Amino acid sequence: MKLVIERDRFLRESDRSQFDWCGHIDFMLFFRSLDGHSLEDHIAERKIVEEQVVVTLMMSHYIEHHNPIDDYGERFFQHIKPFARALRDLNCYWMPIVFADAQVIMPAVSTQVYFLARCANEFAGEDNVLPSLGNELSKNGINPANFSRPEGNYWSRGSEVSDTAPYRPGWDWKEWHPRRDWPKILFGNDDAWYVKEGIDSGFNVLDRAMPCIITEPIGFWDRDIPNRRSSDPNLARVIGGTARYFARGVNFHSEEGLKSQPWTPNTKQCCEVMFKAMRQS
Repeated sequence: MKLVIERDRFLRESDRSQFDWCGHIDFMLFFRSLDGHSLEDHIAERKIVEEQVVVTLMMSHYIEHHNPIDDYGERFFQHIKPFARALRDLNCYWMPIVFADAQVIMPAVSTQVYFLARCANEFAGEDNVLPSLGNELSKNGINPANFSRPEGNYWSRGSEVSDTAPYRPGWDWKEWHPRRDWPKILFGNDDAWYVKEGIDSGFNVLDRAMPCIITEPIGFWDRDIPNRRSSDPNLARVIGGTARYFARGVNFHSEEGLKSQPWTPNTKQCCEVMFKAMRQS
């Protein structure tokens, strides 16, 4: 499953074929597994493509409260490698997001640095792990300048809020969170191309080129919430297709994925349509 990066593409090391990132957000799945729930049954319900990326949070306060150090202690770190290897056995990659709600969970920079080092030590050498420093860092209490790039994996330096370029310089791959309001939602992935190429609209070089993934588009569900959730498979098709055109992949976001709950039939249909558009020839 080992990947290599060639400029702005992920390639499978085995045959140098392009890896098209199709991920799904399952924010609480690491904690569900840590608490003893079956990983295999859950992934079986989520699996759409042969090689899928599972996206989890490594801490949380607002969706659910999970303080990795205070609530779990050493058991948290000891579960990282078994979780990564269980996903590998299911032919899944893992995108662990190290920091989220850190302004509440872990505000001290010294503790943040310690926590990142502990997580990175467990991720290191696991070929299916593609970590992110954090989610929407400017609103979650993290300054990327406080951290050096960890060794042993391909790392994102984290995502930013909607329609905002991630912190520069990047590490190995980048993230883009597109807008969710109409009509911009139809074109929200376009700017990921500039992020991927490391340039601005005037073609000024800001960073080196590297893969860019649409890591948190609008979420899907069986009902509509303006600027937040959609039930429309046609919109899922547009997001998947434009993620292929302008970036190197996409995470499927859903209401159920916030708490790792079962998908409704409509949610699953939207994921199937998005991944089909993402993987078109």
